[in-house]
Amino acid sequence: MSKHTNAVNRRTVLTTLGIGGAMLVGGVGTASARGGYRRGFYGPTADPCGTCAPAPVCEPLCEPEPVCEPTVTYIVDICNNTCGQAWTPPALAVHSRFAKLFQVGTEACPELAALAKNADLGPMINTLSTSVEDGVDIFAFELGDDVVMSTTDPLNTGLSNKTTIAIEAPARYSVLSMAAMMLATNDGFAGVDALRLPRGPGEVVTAPIFAYDAGVECNSEKAADLVQEAFLFTDVVSSGSQATSEQDLTCNAEGVVDYHPGIAGWGDLDCVKHGFDEVVGTITITMEAPDPCAEVDPCADPCADIDPCAPVDPCAVDPCADVDPCAPVDPCAVADPCAGGLQKTSKKGMRRKSTMRRGIY
Repeated sequence: MSKHTNAVNRRTVLTTLGIGGAMLVGGVGTASARGGYRRGFYGPTADPCGTCAPAPVCEPLCEPEPVCEPTVTYIVDICNNTCGQAWTPPALAVHSRFAKLFQVGTEACPELAALAKNADLGPMINTLSTSVEDGVDIFAFELGDDVVMSTTDPLNTGLSNKTTIAIEAPARYSVLSMAAMMLATNDGFAGVDALRLPRGPGEVVTAPIFAYDAGVECNSEKAADLVQEAFLFTDVVSSGSQATSEQDLTCNAEGVVDYHPGIAGWGDLDCVKHGFDEVVGTITITMEAPDPCAEVDPCADPCADIDPCAPVDPCAVDPCADVDPCAPVDPCAVADPCAGGLQKTSKKGMRRKSTMRRGIY
């Protein structure tokens, strides 16, 4: 028999066995499949059912939970060192470096203006409380409980020249600012601008409290131009002079926040009794250390809406799953012929096909 006849017979046998020709094997159907097998060609499995529809993508039903940020408590001690200047309850704000309660050389915001010239804390309380809820730049806000008296307490009110305020804020790199009106002034206030907070438990930060002028009224120093609280907590005595008109107070104002020049004594204020230097007090901030004896509930997560210690149902149905994970499995269930992905032709299969092509059966 000739070589040509042998070759034809071999092709006929191989084609009948499904090895040669254009038969689909592993999703590759060409006469050059031999080369593909030897190179370990990958391809999708044969699809006897036709084109399989892609599995639907499961979208999450719930939005991600907000990240819980740990908070720490700062103990703020404030001391009024003046002889005759009582202060309104101090307003404290913990904020980012991008926010400012006030800044020297810039116009006072309406909230600070209301505090510094009218002893009105309402606008500042409303604004800061709303800003804390937004949580963008203002992280915490607290107000002192009472007036901070001067060192002499001339009217024997019994109030202290010291106060302590606890303020809870996120444990991040933040700063603290403070403002309190000095009652025996036109628009003076004691303030702290963006003081760095302690970085660790037990660390203490101490800084001076400066006297500032809000720049929204001229310093007439007339009793008639002062707030009523000045007569309740300081020994200001009126000389009977008429109040300066609101227009004159505003038009002659400095216009921007600056360090206060002090009491000149040209009105009803006494430069000795009511005078003050640039520094009018001190502020001390301590990060409170956690109590080692406190009983901590290991299951209490203040940031979680779900009880982390609640028993977990192992058969809970995944809202994204089409099949109940706890349903009994039918061992006789017919497998989905469309299921499957990529498969690789094994080396054993390649050797078998290669051997058959050499005519060894």
